[in-house]
Amino acid sequence: MKKLIISIGISVLGLATIVLIGYRDNRMPAKFLKINGTRGTETNEGKARFSGNRKTTVADVRQQRKTSRNGVSKDERLPPEDKLAKRKPQITRGSAARNAHLEVIRSKPSVYRRQLIRSGVKVHQKVVRDEGFFHPNILLTEILGDNGVTPLVTVADHFMVRFHSFDTAQVEDFAKNNRLIVRNKMSLPGTYVLSFSDFSFANRDRIEALLRDSSAVDVAEEDFLVYISAAPNDRYYRYQWGMDFEATNPLGLRGLVQSAQLDMGKAWDISTDCSNIVVAVMDTGADMDHPDLSTNMLKDQAFNVIENNRDVTDGNGHGTHVSGTIGALGNNGIGVAGVCWTAKIIPVRVMNDRGQGSSQTVINGYGYVANSEARIVNLSLGGQPGEPVSRLEADAVANLTEKGKIPVIAAGNDGSNNDQLPAYPASINDPLIISVAAYAANGDLAGFSNYG
Repeated sequence: MKKLIISIGISVLGLATIVLIGYRDNRMPAKFLKINGTRGTETNEGKARFSGNRKTTVADVRQQRKTSRNGVSKDERLPPEDKLAKRKPQITRGSAARNAHLEVIRSKPSVYRRQLIRSGVKVHQKVVRDEGFFHPNILLTEILGDNGVTPLVTVADHFMVRFHSFDTAQVEDFAKNNRLIVRNKMSLPGTYVLSFSDFSFANRDRIEALLRDSSAVDVAEEDFLVYISAAPNDRYYRYQWGMDFEATNPLGLRGLVQSAQLDMGKAWDISTDCSNIVVAVMDTGADMDHPDLSTNMLKDQAFNVIENNRDVTDGNGHGTHVSGTIGALGNNGIGVAGVCWTAKIIPVRVMNDRGQGSSQTVINGYGYVANSEARIVNLSLGGQPGEPVSRLEADAVANLTEKGKIPVIAAGNDGSNNDQLPAYPASINDPLIISVAAYAANGDLAGFSNYG
């Protein structure tokens, strides 16, 4: 189905004037499953089949199992001539937080490490400890293709699993009988996080096979990491060149053209009252007492998905910046001015102070927002380009939009084409998603911005 990509012209985040960029044609299969960063299909018998990549058949899976028994995919140290350093990364631009974290993960010593072949493609995997993340056991999967290395970063010690018809007691029995632990119930119906203390590759493979072959399991997915879509934080309104040409042009900014501005001054001359607009900001939280934001914050509705409480203290600053772009109080003589001076903000903390979250926290955030007052939800975040689309996240977005919510999602900061290399959640195929790109002061698409 043809889908219009809409770009909102203010940095790479927030809400602003809508600018047409182009069209995309994303077709999402009716049913699929993914595990270990791959997609699979569901058989006619209703049992999950995991595949090596999008073109893998059941025969390929059988051959892979046979190869594994012959020792190719056993845990082992990589030979010196096959180090990843010889491969150029496929993604060279992107969120500073995400890329920095990827380099940290690559440099950490391995807890477990192996190499294997999936449908003729070489894959390297290693498990490391990242004590700064709320799920510290991290699996790095690097797929060595013709165009370089595609990195996939997931949580190593749990899967997100949706059951066909089990209640909580039945899920707990299923977990106990298969040496698993029910870590928590997710916001999607019938969906749980099943964890395991032994995250060696041998045990992970056992659990994958269990989830793949169980008729009780509808979907089993990896929990991918997500990151803030970072952009510079301009401190004062007179530097907010995207807002108003007349207010910023006197600064003599090089290359600034009037067509790139929102002309917010003219809009504010008509009205500055948008107090009936409620926006949920799924991010790193917010400074609830910020003088530019405190009167617009719906503090009783703020929610911390990570810790399951109301404390949304923003130790990163990204969520506060995004909230300010949307709804900083205007005409008060301090700070900046938001697009909508009196918009009500519901901060939903889905990422930590390092600007990192996971598919699980984002999906649970969707569930919270779906039942809130918010009509608009902003997500200035995303995962690694090239990751498979999550069926669970796509279903959570569908639930959100069916309730009349409008997701505004960063297209990504990798300078890549989302049609060729999808970036999720912006590339999820839902007609109500507004995918946000960035433009420069001269009115052109910003060089770092994704497009499609």
